[in-house]
Amino acid sequence: MYYSLSMEFADKIESKSLITTDRYGFYLEDTDYHQSKKIDDIDLKYNRKLIETRREKKWIAMLSNWEKTIKYNSNKLKKRIRKGVPDVFRGVVWPKLLDISGYKPNDIKYKLKYPDLNAILIDQLDERVKDEIERDIDRTFPNHVLFESSNSKGQSALRRLLQRYAAIDPDVGYCQGMGFIAGLLLTYMTEETSFYCFTVILNHSKGPLRELYLPGMIDARKKLFVFGGLCRQHLRKQWTYMEEQGIDTSMFATEWFMTVFCRVFSFDLVTRVLDIFTYEGFKIVYRVALALIKSVEKLVMGKSFEDIMKVIRLISSYVDADEVIEMAWTIPLKTVHIETLDNQFTLNEKSLQINEIYHKNSD
Repeated sequence: MYYSLSMEFADKIESKSLITTDRYGFYLEDTDYHQSKKIDDIDLKYNRKLIETRREKKWIAMLSNWEKTIKYNSNKLKKRIRKGVPDVFRGVVWPKLLDISGYKPNDIKYKLKYPDLNAILIDQLDERVKDEIERDIDRTFPNHVLFESSNSKGQSALRRLLQRYAAIDPDVGYCQGMGFIAGLLLTYMTEETSFYCFTVILNHSKGPLRELYLPGMIDARKKLFVFGGLCRQHLRKQWTYMEEQGIDTSMFATEWFMTVFCRVFSFDLVTRVLDIFTYEGFKIVYRVALALIKSVEKLVMGKSFEDIMKVIRLISSYVDADEVIEMAWTIPLKTVHIETLDNQFTLNEKSLQINEIYHKNSD
């Protein structure tokens, strides 16, 4: 198989599709930025395949004794996750890293946290939420074999997954961007496992994505503020110039953060980011965002606002996933940098609220 679809859907794929899609299931005849980057160099292609095969053997050994790996070899596990989970194992590894692999239909402890799918009453979901989900179904990976046609197995599973989450988390309901993350998971796992992984990702202890989707989007504004501060700190010369031309993080990074890059980047990069996110949390999103901006430094320095924005819009075509991830680790980003900026944003918000109250009372 050339791509890793969940077995629930794999038997529905015609043999023709296996010839016309990339390893992830995107049609090759489409000019789609989600596609795996084509490698023409035979030696490079062979070397990458060789590395992937070696990693698969190492992961087989770790998976065969997972409890020991988690308990005693966490540093080795982190190192191997950062190098990339072999694609063939992602559908198994992601649930384990998200700590849902112990799920069993009769596991009472598990279901207290994540209810039985059949017990979630999506029929009682607000019609407005259903309509919002429905409008985005056709826009989610339309060039992927799993989601290409209306009411396909993939689209139906995506619809149910998003409706179920909206039903158990009414404060969030549904927000644009969620569908791309859910869709990515469905290309690797069954609908049930995808739902539980999606739920854990949105409630991750090291950076819950659900806060990005809450009404008011305060967390989204905070993350954009933090990212701007990190750009000034780690990409000082480049970001100073870009700001002088009128560039702001809100012009491009909102989509990056709210979809964890799923919307506009190749699955070569997206899957590497999710490998790390499942284990380490949101910090990798900041790292990769910084690396992406750094990677186009030569293309933006000295250019106008319009030319810089054009580079950013086309950034997925300029970058190589492995190179971006490697560059991300060279950036000396510390958790304390993020926390300091988080606190600064909170203080700024409180100051604004106090000023608003003061002016209201003055009037």
